Amino acid sequence: MEHVTDIQMMMLLGGHSPPDQRHAAEEHLAACDRCRARYQQMAEVWAALGRWELPPGDHGVRERVLAAAGTDASLHPSSPWRRWALATLKAAASVVIAAGVGYAAGRWNRSQPGPPPGDLEHRVALSLYLPTFESGTPAGLSELVLAADEPAGEDDR
Repeated sequence: MEHVTDIQMMMLLGGHSPPDQRHAAEEHLAACDRCRARYQQMAEVWAALGRWELPPGDHGVRERVLAAAGTDASLHPSSPWRRWALATLKAAASVVIAAGVGYAAGRWNRSQPGPPPGDLEHRVALSLYLPTFESGTPAGLSELVLAADEPAGEDDR
């Protein structure tokens, strides 16, 4: 087996190695002085970290950071409602700013005016597979409908 990696040693120390890998690593550690020395150092650190206890409770980290920054802790929202409201306002402001930047970028990027309205109607009609009528526009349908509603002249009677 090659030398035991640090990850394999950590898994071995934590008891998370599969049995076959654990057996192979233990055999290698018995034969290799260099890996065994590294493993013993890691085991000492592991044991020291296991004895380290952090006192429970609030450590006042927030107040100490705000004091170091030179601000008053009472000015900052502490209730869940205030934190939610502040987060919502920040999100809304971000959306408004993004919309404004997008609008400005779109207006600034437009190098040429859009197509003429008649051409635009025709292109939309073609993209929607609408037929065009006598006038060549989709509005030609209204011309046909309105022409049918007009009273018949003397020639038509």
